[in-house]
Amino acid sequence: MELREIDRTSQSDINLLSALFKEYAAEVKPDMSPTVAGELAEIPCFRGFMAFDDGKPIAFCVCFETYSTYRSKYVWNLHDVMVSRSARGMGAGRKLLEWVLSKARECNVAKVTLEVEEDNAVAKALYASLGFQDFTAKAPKEHHWHLYTEDL
Repeated sequence: MELREIDRTSQSDINLLSALFKEYAAEVKPDMSPTVAGELAEIPCFRGFMAFDDGKPIAFCVCFETYSTYRSKYVWNLHDVMVSRSARGMGAGRKLLEWVLSKARECNVAKVTLEVEEDNAVAKALYASLGFQDFTAKAPKEHHWHLYTEDL
């Protein structure tokens, strides 16, 4: 299995990511923009990671890099993690995430965050096995808040 960072300046890489996004959208959000991969390439804080099996893309991880002023280090938010249906159960998601986490350590990232749907037991088990934990379990006096602008 080949693991590598997506080159957001490479149309070839964006096309590979786009193909996986089509499968991902069909499963989780059919109204997702069909040009989302190209849109990601235009975002300066985007970092993408991909897994390949025999040259075929089988998994991706979309990451956005932000900064923690408290810790004076970068923070990575893993916004989308996807394994192609054809590659599920082969350990591709685990290998990709282990590699992404090793890259985060190499880059001296303060923390890696992600969100997961409550009913996604497979993903939650994978994330827990890699050391991720519910935010409130680690910092019970800190709360993670958000506001969708559509609610304004």
